[in-house]
Amino acid sequence: MARKVLLTETVTAELVAGPPPPPPDDAPRRPHRHGGHDADVTVAVVGVAPGVALAEQMIALSSSLGLAAHNATTFQANHATVLGASTVVAVATLLSVKR
Repeated sequence: MARKVLLTETVTAELVAGPPPPPPDDAPRRPHRHGGHDADVTVAVVGVAPGVALAEQMIALSSSLGLAAHNATTFQANHATVLGASTVVAVATLLSVKR
């Protein structure tokens, strides 16, 4: 008799603020200062890196869980096939015995 398996996954994530949006096209431009943009990039990378790392970890985890579930389903189907074949062979052996 086949059994159905239900797999559920609960994921908890923390939302991390990303870099600020760019100014609109009609905003007044500030004069270029050397070093200002470098500091903005550093803050953006430090602020976004934990969120990116968490997302990559969740993607890897979900992929591996999906592959494990697929393998389990395949092995379960193969087991059912072998079990059915073994039963047929056992019954045929029992019925072929001469009395």
